[in-house]
Amino acid sequence: MPKPISRNILFYGDNLPILREYIPDESVDFITLEKPAKDMTIEAVSAGFYHSNLWQKDYPRVQILTIKDLHNGKNIELPSYSSGQTFKQAEKQAIEAIDVYQTISLEVAEIDLKEAVRLAGRYNIYAYDAYILQCAIEHNLPLISLDKDLIDIARQEGIEVIEVAL
Repeated sequence: MPKPISRNILFYGDNLPILREYIPDESVDFITLEKPAKDMTIEAVSAGFYHSNLWQKDYPRVQILTIKDLHNGKNIELPSYSSGQTFKQAEKQAIEAIDVYQTISLEVAEIDLKEAVRLAGRYNIYAYDAYILQCAIEHNLPLISLDKDLIDIARQEGIEVIEVAL
């Protein structure tokens, strides 16, 4: 049985240990900015399927979608629910959340991928962490993170770090 965890926590970095240790397989819908790593995809597939007796259909126990997938209209596969008040409230909240998400200004920033790979090798970090650092370096942007190791590396690289108090 997974360890208990409080709600509304954002995990940054390699989330496979978090998924394995804290989150029951039946309860995971994972949304990521980047295409999932091979080991994450394997983990999701190995979790198998949940069979809904009511709807006589199988649903993946662990689903990984990127923000791009969601933006392009892909949905999390879920059993349908009755049209009770609870679902109507959840639907309304989901639509409101999508409206808020669509107001966020996003910009695609080109970076020197070779330099990012060098950063990853130099500090033995994941490529996506290195991409974030390289973007901060090239575009003179500060870093906001709860990942202490990433913050330490950012400081070593001369990147401004904005502290977050919890």
